[in-house]
Amino acid sequence: SGLIRLHAPWSSEDEIEKVVEFLKSQKDAEYEDRFLFDGDDNSSSGYGNSDMIELDEMYEEAKNIVITERKTSISYIQRRLQIGYNRAARIVEQLEAKGILSAPNNKGNREVL
Repeated sequence: SGLIRLHAPWSSEDEIEKVVEFLKSQKDAEYEDRFLFDGDDNSSSGYGNSDMIELDEMYEEAKNIVITERKTSISYIQRRLQIGYNRAARIVEQLEAKGILSAPNNKGNREVL
């Protein structure tokens, strides 16, 4: 029993969506209550409520870069601010939560809102 390497053909976005929709239609989703977010719960620590975010020290600088240069990638912010990837990713998530950036599209790109 060792590692097994599998190869699969390339699938288009439409094909993937059809497979996912088929699988979703086979059974209703079952969620664990502990993972569900209640919109009235103010104790949530996630980024769902943009008023509760403790912003990074470099948030404003990153916001100005994104707005003026229209470049929204984590790696670009990382290079411009000379910070690590994780910190840059958190700042991008904060920008999304505050409505400055869109959620990533199917290619992972974000838009300045």
